[in-house]
Amino acid sequence: MILSKNFRLEEFVDPETFEKYKDRCINFFDPLIFPLAQKLRDRYGSFVINDWKFGGERVWSGLRIPRSSYYSITSQHTRGGAIDCWFGSEESNKEVRQDVIKNRNDLFPEIGGIEVDISWCHFDTRFRKNGRLLAFSPVEKGNI
Repeated sequence: MILSKNFRLEEFVDPETFEKYKDRCINFFDPLIFPLAQKLRDRYGSFVINDWKFGGERVWSGLRIPRSSYYSITSQHTRGGAIDCWFGSEESNKEVRQDVIKNRNDLFPEIGGIEVDISWCHFDTRFRKNGRLLAFSPVEKGNI
């Protein structure tokens, strides 16, 4: 299923889930995640979420279900509201992350959480009552 000018549903789910549910997989996602991915692509160019459909190894960078070794009941990935993106290099990922933080209010208000201190980019659409961005690392949490 084509979601936007640059994304297919397969890029957001693992192959077994896609095979089982096909286009119905769309129901597992926060509807903000697809336009967010397209906005990121429009601003920063090509990046990878899941690439198994195209012969790559990434499978769990979108939706995560209980059989995933990365599954967590509290993860935004579990509710279909998060993507892990790879913009080609660790340095590129760092630059994108910094630009998103700098321009989040104007360009990416749907981003509620961003993971820092990692080599890829994690963006999620969690609701933030105060409207502030939650920046978190695998160890610490804080607000920007």
